[in-house]
Amino acid sequence: MRYLSSLRGPTGALVGPNGVFDLLRAIEDTMFSRGWTVIGSVFKVSCLHPWKKPTREEVHQWAQQDLGCGRANALNLRLSDTKTIALDCDFTDPVLMARFMSLLQLRLGLHKEQLFTCAGKKGGKIFFRFMPLSICDQLPRTLGPKAFLRGHSGDSAFKQELEVKSDLSTVAGLYGLPDPVSYETIVYGPYEDFPYIVDAAPSDLPTITSVELQSLGDLLGNLVKQGDYEDAEGHLFEPSFLEHEFMRSCVVLCICMSYYALQQAQGRQDVTFAEAKQFAQQHDVVQQEFLPLLCFIGQDLTYELIEHVLFDKPLRSPLLEADAAELHAAFTTDSVSADHANRVSNAYSVFLNSTSFHHQLLMIQSAKNSLPAQPILELCKELRDKVWSNNAST
Repeated sequence: MRYLSSLRGPTGALVGPNGVFDLLRAIEDTMFSRGWTVIGSVFKVSCLHPWKKPTREEVHQWAQQDLGCGRANALNLRLSDTKTIALDCDFTDPVLMARFMSLLQLRLGLHKEQLFTCAGKKGGKIFFRFMPLSICDQLPRTLGPKAFLRGHSGDSAFKQELEVKSDLSTVAGLYGLPDPVSYETIVYGPYEDFPYIVDAAPSDLPTITSVELQSLGDLLGNLVKQGDYEDAEGHLFEPSFLEHEFMRSCVVLCICMSYYALQQAQGRQDVTFAEAKQFAQQHDVVQQEFLPLLCFIGQDLTYELIEHVLFDKPLRSPLLEADAAELHAAFTTDSVSADHANRVSNAYSVFLNSTSFHHQLLMIQSAKNSLPAQPILELCKELRDKVWSNNAST
């Protein structure tokens, strides 16, 4: 969080309570010149004038007047004028917010400097230009599940929710009244060290489609199933039966890859699981092929299961105990690849069905970056090597 007591202006000097209005007038004027419609507001609320129908010029004049006399103390954007949406990450858990921001970059194939943000007391907002895929394409209001930290179901102070704002969004100024204990006043600013929305023009924002928005809801769903989060009724978010089947299938395919790699290296077919496992531990076949995809999907649990079965690392999540037991029972020390032909075939089908949507997203990224279409693992690896490795935060 940022506080008024430490707010600095363009020259680096402390602004202070009285100087904040001059700073907001300068920000509003610059943003107006860049093409934004900026509303002078009282904290988050645009209540000083009508804001839906007046022209940009009228709203601009009112904002300058109200900031000049101290009636307004914050700035809202009228998003519809520029087809802008604000992805509002209303997350009270900073760990979830950081993880989501990191994986969002992979999911959308964007670099850190392309993500213009804003943050107040909690979470943060990321701004995009919405690109409808058809005339019937409607924006969702929320994405993914509404989750609460374990033991706090229904308590908004512990809520994690992903919203889509397309009308108004507060971007600068005072968040609310001073804290009654510390007397500190929270002010809006960028999220962490990401670019700040007040420094952007509408044309600077990346585009996003409804399909990509839905994929971010899917990403949030994956993340809350890997931590101590529960729904409004107090039920923990846990992977479904099909998601457990997908995780086991990924492990089976990793084992199969280890069998095959060692068979190729030694020229024999009677490789045992113990030998394949040792080979996997000494080489980076699994990490090279599967880790980029699991990072893209946000499947930390799947990689934890792979590390447990193939690399003997302890399980951290109790959600994986039954999966681990089933895999340990199937892959015994002396079993060879021929013993698991049916299991591998079924795992491959589950893997392809479960990742078809993510393959479509990767194909969109590959087209944007002029890369040829490939199977999902190969394409994911190439995007990591040629595109994602340039991200400032992954």
